[in-house]
Amino acid sequence: EDLIKWNQILNNTPFQFKAEKLGLLRDYILKGQQWVVFKESYDILASGRQLVIGGSAKKYSQLKEAIKSIEQVDKSYKNEYEKAISSDHLVGDKHFYRSDFQVHRTKDFYFSVKMSSERTVGTESVNEENIQGYHLGDGTSLLYQNGQEYQEVLPFLDWRKLPGITVSQNPGKLPMIKSQTFKTNSVFVGGVDDTKDGIATMAYDRDGVKAKKGWFMFGNYVVCLGSDINANTSFPITTGINQLLEKGQLEYSENGKPGRKNAEAESTKPSWISHNGLGYLFPKGGNIKMESGIAEGSWAKVSTFYRPVILLEKVFRLWFDHGVNPKDKSYEYILVPNTTRSNMEALNKGFPFTILNTKAQQFVMAKDGSLGGVIFYESGTSDLFGGVSVSQPLVLMVKKTDDGLALSVSDPSQTLTTANVSFAGKFSGENTTFNNQKTNLNIVFPKGKDAGKTVNFLIKKI
Repeated sequence: EDLIKWNQILNNTPFQFKAEKLGLLRDYILKGQQWVVFKESYDILASGRQLVIGGSAKKYSQLKEAIKSIEQVDKSYKNEYEKAISSDHLVGDKHFYRSDFQVHRTKDFYFSVKMSSERTVGTESVNEENIQGYHLGDGTSLLYQNGQEYQEVLPFLDWRKLPGITVSQNPGKLPMIKSQTFKTNSVFVGGVDDTKDGIATMAYDRDGVKAKKGWFMFGNYVVCLGSDINANTSFPITTGINQLLEKGQLEYSENGKPGRKNAEAESTKPSWISHNGLGYLFPKGGNIKMESGIAEGSWAKVSTFYRPVILLEKVFRLWFDHGVNPKDKSYEYILVPNTTRSNMEALNKGFPFTILNTKAQQFVMAKDGSLGGVIFYESGTSDLFGGVSVSQPLVLMVKKTDDGLALSVSDPSQTLTTANVSFAGKFSGENTTFNNQKTNLNIVFPKGKDAGKTVNFLIKKI
């Protein structure tokens, strides 16, 4: 807002912004800010700390006014700015490799995951704001369908069961942290995107809890995987799946028998659950806990400058319980937006992806052979597209094209200079060689400020 104000004041004077400086501001809006707006709401994971009453709508309004102001100066991009005001046109996937943040969008839903690493700060508690947000940067993953889901539930959240995080259920008070005191030991954190689909990964290592976490954002599904979950603690370790105000009916299937609940419910081994149009599919089951009932909350628990007024709402919570001192535990669940009971029953009988979830790699492959991806936590071989081997830990997404394969590769550790990827079969393309019935592709990773950025390749079948 300040930069745009001064841009307007200084325009057509000897002190006006240079073209490249105006370009930086333009990119910040068009390639950054508009990606975190959905249905006139601003993603709370992109806010950092300002979690206040009506905050998502207020931030959207501020951004809208800022965009209207800049288009008066940067007139040649007026059409792009007009689209950015709502960003409803924006469909695809974008990994922000310098922020450990990823967004996946369709016309019907918005999904984001906020991670952190040794390189990045996950969140902060400043100005009496975000006093419970200690774990917001630990893989919190939110799926919006109407844009208001998580703004409404903030006063009622269990902040140790945020969607997507794997943490200890220590009943003590969460620390309030400033940005300079945020600490994590996580190194292998990042993702890939080809502008349409993407994969995010986080080898989580914080406060004595370790877990390998992956999010495969393929089309209208988000496959969420966790493996190698280990901790030495006297408190249970859980992985949050979702927390929302309960609206409409809860439907689920357990042991192949569909059920429907309107009252408090707990189900330990459901094959699927559906709530308010969002489905949760559990291919491997697990010790899954579901709560539905009246919860007590207050905005004073979110930010201390609010009066401690007690609120009551019906809240839906869903999580995995990995128990005390978990060793090599795992989880699998799939988020299915805009779903119905019949759709969930059909997916339960035949999900269109094959999943592998181990400590060495996490793998999701479309059964029609069109798309797949692997998070390699160590060098090795995967069954992806007939066999793929890598010389270093990395993330790889592969799509079948008319005459070959489209590859998207990244180094989440941001430390590698090169790596080798080999495929079964004979292909041609840049940096490829053929030997022993395999095509070898030499990857040269970006350096400096572009470390962690996705590298894309096209190879043709010979």
